Amino acid sequence: MAWTGASRLRSVLGRRTQQSLATALGVNQGTVSKWLSGHRTPDIETLMRLCLELGVSADYLLGLADDPLLRAHPETDEIREDATNDALLRPAIAVLLSLLDSGVIAKEDLLEAYRRRDAATKPPSR
Repeated sequence: MAWTGASRLRSVLGRRTQQSLATALGVNQGTVSKWLSGHRTPDIETLMRLCLELGVSADYLLGLADDPLLRAHPETDEIREDATNDALLRPAIAVLLSLLDSGVIAKEDLLEAYRRRDAATKPPSR
């Protein structure tokens, strides 16, 4: 029986190569190829790492949800929380999230910018 998440995995892979994903997850490129063809299913631990790496929910890959971003990435949730809680940031973050949703900017770039902003605003640890 073929893994039904293969087509969903292909849809969120974007411009990433099989090799770059394999390297990030510490698996063989052939393993990623088998996931994408549906001939193999990632184990639960690898599925979790796969979801974190791609910023997609396990529910989406498993066919339990149609929204790939549903609880996908805690950092994305933090950005959305900031947008809700900070009246000054709300308009800017809303624009960034719409650019993200439309594919104009990559999620990784937005998260990196958010991390840098967060690191710059934290007092140094002692």
